[in-house]
Amino acid sequence: MKIKKSYWFIFGVVLASAPASGRMPYYLPWKSPTLREEMSKTDFVLYGTIQNPRRCDDGVARTDFTVSKILKGDPKVVQEKQIHVINKFLSVADPKNPPKFIMFAELHEGKLDFWKGIPADVATFDYLKGLMKLDAKDRPAILKH
Repeated sequence: MKIKKSYWFIFGVVLASAPASGRMPYYLPWKSPTLREEMSKTDFVLYGTIQNPRRCDDGVARTDFTVSKILKGDPKVVQEKQIHVINKFLSVADPKNPPKFIMFAELHEGKLDFWKGIPADVATFDYLKGLMKLDAKDRPAILKH
């Protein structure tokens, strides 16, 4: 019974730490950042296709990412139609119609280090592009968008 009481105590402490407005504080471990927050904290946000997944002789899996559009990033580092290698095996069901992704990356030792990818289409890219133009503090405009 002591274990159950301690769980209720911890639950009560966490519940009491929530602000009165009902929104969960950002520091709680189960609150995921929004796409807008992630885009603001990363160096590169790119839209393109993944293709040519392969397992190489050195034991590392690789997949090519071809940039179609740039949402955020330094044009000196990345350009449209440029191919970057992702060090993961990302399966492609139909090589004639490869999947499109929004990719998040950081610049590490002169190369892009991709850390997140979201399946997307051009409409998703356009939505995120419009979202980034809005002021982060203008919540009604963000919700309206």
